[in-house]
Amino acid sequence: MRRILVLGASGFLGNYLWKHYSANAWEAVGTSYATSNERFLKFDIADRASFEDLLRAVTPEVVINASGYINGIAEQAAGINNSVEGQSAAVIDLARACVRNKVRLFLTMGSSAEYGDINHNSITESTEYGELTPYGLMKRVTTESLASLDSDMTQIIVLRPFLVFGFGQKFPRLTPLILQNMDNTKFLMSLSLSDRKDFVAVGDFVRIVSRLVDKKIYDFEKRFDILNVCSGKGVTIGDWINKIRVAYGRQEIESFAVRPLTSFVGSNVNLMHHIGPFKFACHENSIRTLTSANFGNH
Repeated sequence: MRRILVLGASGFLGNYLWKHYSANAWEAVGTSYATSNERFLKFDIADRASFEDLLRAVTPEVVINASGYINGIAEQAAGINNSVEGQSAAVIDLARACVRNKVRLFLTMGSSAEYGDINHNSITESTEYGELTPYGLMKRVTTESLASLDSDMTQIIVLRPFLVFGFGQKFPRLTPLILQNMDNTKFLMSLSLSDRKDFVAVGDFVRIVSRLVDKKIYDFEKRFDILNVCSGKGVTIGDWINKIRVAYGRQEIESFAVRPLTSFVGSNVNLMHHIGPFKFACHENSIRTLTSANFGNH
């Protein structure tokens, strides 16, 4: 049985990935910073020394890093640990440990925020960066450091998800924010209705990662790669609000169907090279999976 280690398995993306592999003939080991129970091991990614022990105990072929900001140990250490360099260093150390322990594939979550404040309708992995937020800068520094890591048999892939949405997603993400304020027209009007974004259903995200792992675990076409996880199709925030309203039995707000003025839409050409052909789920069908009173509370 193949073995996979999912760091951050109690988070939104990590939990979906852990559940997928647990149900599909993998021995899936998950970790969580916040809890230790029968499902997940308690682990803080800032604890570099114990990660070596964890790798030796689990001996995974694949490690997926879906953890968030550093907490715990790093918060108690010197100030640099909460800086961009400190946040990045923790992920780099994870990757180095995977290389030393001959893990076949280390897949870590970057972010579309690495592109910064730009207006593009087809953002490629080499698109020139715009002004970055602190979060985007941290992710970008991490990616650039990983690119220079020397590895003989460990493949390193950075995924840059665009706006992944799905059941269980929490605030302050855009889709749960809209859902919470679905009938608050005044608040919805304060959003940037004319911004075109690239939305990806979490089910598609999981299928994409699964295909990537299946292909890249033994395929050494590249030792390092950056891949946008995006549909390549843009939807304005105004139209997205209306799609959510229709899924919940509300009427569309006609004035929200505005002409797009800006675009932040990814190119998935590089991704399709690895996993294609791939059919993305219909947004309307994916949005219907959100129609639960418990949405946002998991």
